[in-house]
Amino acid sequence: MTLLHKIRVGLSGLLFIGFIGVVYVAYVVLPSTRANFASVMLFPNRRGATHVFGLQKLERNQSKISQTSHTGSEQRFLFPLGLSMSGGPNYHYKHVKVACQHAMYLNRTLVLAPISRHKEDHSDTHAAVSFNSTFDVTKLSDIVTTISTDEFSQECNNNVDAVFVRAYESPPVLKRYRSFYETDTDSVTELLGVKFPGVSIIPKTTKEEQSIIESALNSKCSAILITFSFEKSRIKDPVIPSNLKPNIASSVDRHLKRAPSVTHAADALRSVVCDGQPYLALHWRNKTGEQCSSDKWDKSTCQQLLSSLTAAGDTFTNNIVRIMSKHQLSCVYVAYLPYSQEIIEILSRKIDHISTASDIMNVKSTNEEIASLVDDDYMFSLLEQEICYRGEVFIGSAWSNWADFVASEFEAEKRPVYYLYGVRGSKTDDVANITITQDNSEIPRP
Repeated sequence: MTLLHKIRVGLSGLLFIGFIGVVYVAYVVLPSTRANFASVMLFPNRRGATHVFGLQKLERNQSKISQTSHTGSEQRFLFPLGLSMSGGPNYHYKHVKVACQHAMYLNRTLVLAPISRHKEDHSDTHAAVSFNSTFDVTKLSDIVTTISTDEFSQECNNNVDAVFVRAYESPPVLKRYRSFYETDTDSVTELLGVKFPGVSIIPKTTKEEQSIIESALNSKCSAILITFSFEKSRIKDPVIPSNLKPNIASSVDRHLKRAPSVTHAADALRSVVCDGQPYLALHWRNKTGEQCSSDKWDKSTCQQLLSSLTAAGDTFTNNIVRIMSKHQLSCVYVAYLPYSQEIIEILSRKIDHISTASDIMNVKSTNEEIASLVDDDYMFSLLEQEICYRGEVFIGSAWSNWADFVASEFEAEKRPVYYLYGVRGSKTDDVANITITQDNSEIPRP
């Protein structure tokens, strides 16, 4: 063996021993490194992981926004806005979802902000509902760290420094969203005492947007105003890279679950809903009936549209029966609003076993936990969502945020979900065209 060959062999041996030493330290001496490495590789913002430089480069390539890496010990926060704006609770839940996605990606702590009740909610309770009464915080904490509003106020001295928000170059749209922002921030300030930047924070140009988002990325105490551009996955998110968004959104859909009080009540109702048999869950939202029941449209228009819905009833029921047969189900649970009672009459012509909220009402007097939810419109809506979620198959109204929340859960878990559209109706529709379809990305979603 030549002297040069001996030197090469010796160096190779030293390199190998050094490599083994590094592995030993990382996986034996510092076992937490192993967990952090695994979580960073799967999701860049899973609790306990630091921001990943590789994903920063990816973000820079996909947008002009450059993220700042925060590998220090400073905790950073994200306050979800849009929870006091017009629309029902499920519209607010979409804001919570997108805030969760961004908190997860940016490795920020999510503030558990309260959620407004529906404007039509006549329950004898306060206007806002706590986050913990709505969602299972323990389950959510598997993917993102959380903090109460009181703790956030202390950490940030009752002040939000910057806001993640999109630009709106159309003057009417800009005016609209500035109004939304002002209404929402005023409500939060009145309720919690937290102060926010003024309406000028909402940018008018893409250049302004980049600067404002950059400021929010660098701020310790940031909020996020989720608009339609953030909500719809087909529109590019200015913060989360498009190749990561689906997996992060799916993870949130699997972890943002209803509060234990709701799931425990659903457990107690297991033998009541469809007599304990597997079932198809149907959410029926007749938007035409909704408008007509409040006298928002003239009677002749309503009569024409409602008659067409009734006439389409048999075809619609046949489609439900076909789906039930395909999945070997004999019972359907129908979630519907009181003005839509006729749908039960239509379905019962060909479906023998139908379960509804009336079955829950029948056992209300025997279970205090169930009674407390039934008597609260907000909580009862969550309970019906949980019941629909527990169905074997879900059919939801494509234009409904209520149905979209459950449908997203089904999609994230690869369970069969169908979308019902053509029921929405409008003043320009001559007749209703009820259609049920599955896995069609072209279907309008809320």
